Amino acid sequence: MRSSLLVCSLGLVAMAWPAAALAAPPDGDAPAPPPVPRPTDAREVAPTMGYTQSAFGSPGMSAGVAAYVGVLHGQPNPSGDLSGKTLAQGGVHIYGSPIDRLTLSFDVDRRDFSTPAPSATIAVRILGSRAQGWAFGASASYRTEGFANVAGEIEGALLLSFAKYRLHADLNGVFGAAVKEHEMDSEVKLRLGYDVTPWMRVGADGRFRMRVGDGKYLAGGRTVDAVGGPEVVFGYKYFFAAVSGGPSTVGVARGFGWGATTTLGAAVF
Repeated sequence: MRSSLLVCSLGLVAMAWPAAALAAPPDGDAPAPPPVPRPTDAREVAPTMGYTQSAFGSPGMSAGVAAYVGVLHGQPNPSGDLSGKTLAQGGVHIYGSPIDRLTLSFDVDRRDFSTPAPSATIAVRILGSRAQGWAFGASASYRTEGFANVAGEIEGALLLSFAKYRLHADLNGVFGAAVKEHEMDSEVKLRLGYDVTPWMRVGADGRFRMRVGDGKYLAGGRTVDAVGGPEVVFGYKYFFAAVSGGPSTVGVARGFGWGATTTLGAAVF
C-alpha cells in the first residue's frame, strides 16, 4: 500500500507535467501569448505560508525563504492534567521555481509536540494561472521522522486555488501513509483571505486530518484532529509577514490546545 502511494504520488506529478505542457499556448504561427505578469509582492511567490499550499505555485525563475516562530500549548499525555504544557515552535521554508508551473520546496519545521523534521515537496500547476485567477495542480511530498531517521511519510495532494476580486482561496486534498508503520491518513486544508488594502490580507487557515485504515490512532485515541484559526498577512515588494493562531487538537491527548505563529519571509522574482 505504501509503495503504491509513492507510485501514485509521483505519478500525479509526472502526469501533470505533460498536461501542463499541453495547456501552454501552441507554437508556430499562433500569436505570441501576452507576457506573464510579475508578482506584485512576495506573497504571490510563497507556495505555502501556513498549512495550505497554493496551486499557483511560485512563478518561473523565482525563489524565496521564510522562517516562523511560535508557541503551542496542550496536553500530549493522556494521563496528564488538563493544564498541559507549552512548547516553542519554529521552522524554515525554502522554495523556488526554475521554470514556470514547477515549484520545489524544502522545509524543516516543528508544528506539534513531535521533534523537528525535514521534508521536500515537488508541485506542478496543471491548469490555470494568476492572470486567469484560478489554478489546479498536484504535489508529492516526503517528510522524515527527524534528522536521525529518514523513514517517514509520503503524501500526494491535489491543489485548487482562486484569486480574484481581492478574494483568495486555496483548497488541498491530501492522502498520506507512513513508510514503515501501518499509518494512513487523509487531510483537507483550506485557506481563505480578503485584501483589505494592497498590503494587508485578512482571513483564516486550517487543516482537518482523519486517520484511515487499521493503523495507529492519533493522540488520545482520536481518529480525527484539526488545527486552524484567523490569519493576517502583510506584503510589500520583496517581503511578507504573517500572524496566525487558534485552537488545535493536533498532538493533544486531552481537551483542546492552542497555538500562535509569526512568519517572516522574503523572495526574489
